Amino acid sequence: MNVELELPTQPITATDRIPRLATELEVLDHVCRRALKLAQTARERGMTIGRRPSGVAAGCLYLAAQRVGFCLSQQQIADVAGTSPNTLRSRRDELLEIEAET
Repeated sequence: MNVELELPTQPITATDRIPRLATELEVLDHVCRRALKLAQTARERGMTIGRRPSGVAAGCLYLAAQRVGFCLSQQQIADVAGTSPNTLRSRRDELLEIEAET
């Protein structure tokens, strides 16, 4: 429809995907907010370039949940995000590297 109306479209980002994933996974609000902060940091550091937003969002949610002790399995998150547990772990590891640098 945007094409028909000649409206500009913005690419979907991890921060766009996190709220939907959090709702589907019934994640607590503070976990979602933490994941959004992680996604913003990842974007600022260039980690999202060339990465699928769903994989980055999944990694952010997984790490945020781990940090606060909220139990979510890698498979649960990967299934809802439409990615693989391996991708989720890769994005989580990249986020951990960013955290270690600061």
